[in-house]
Amino acid sequence: MELNGNVAVVTGASSGIGEGIARMLAREGLRVVLVARRGSQLERVRQEIVSDGGAAHVPVGDLRDRGFVAGLIADAEQSVEPVDVLVNNAGAANLQPIHELDAALLDEELEVSLRTPALLCAGVLPGMRTADSGGSSISRARPECLLTQGWPRTHRPSVG
Repeated sequence: MELNGNVAVVTGASSGIGEGIARMLAREGLRVVLVARRGSQLERVRQEIVSDGGAAHVPVGDLRDRGFVAGLIADAEQSVEPVDVLVNNAGAANLQPIHELDAALLDEELEVSLRTPALLCAGVLPGMRTADSGGSSISRARPECLLTQGWPRTHRPSVG
């Protein structure tokens, strides 16, 4: 599958694994949509990708904001093109002993790590199904959400 020119949305792209995945996809010729809360860090990543010859779009927002999530894929598809690759990398981990569990922090973790990835997957699938690219991928840095569609076996993403 030719990846050059395809569109990838990467959540949690302002640092760490998400930034690394976004840079790798840009080097492979994909146009990346970088998503995270930290706008200044996202802009830094975008500028560095562009200076390396890549293409990046930055809709800054909080994945805990349901309005932002609802508009994210539509914004990406209007600004760039239909999404070919979705990397649900953002997550919230509130590590605390179970006897000190805070319900609000648990809700935040479930929102960012479970609900939002499911909604983003649902949001990109219609465009992926009608795309002429011959293959698409939805992947996650964590193994909770992995769906491949039409990828040659040698190009299937791995989780681990």
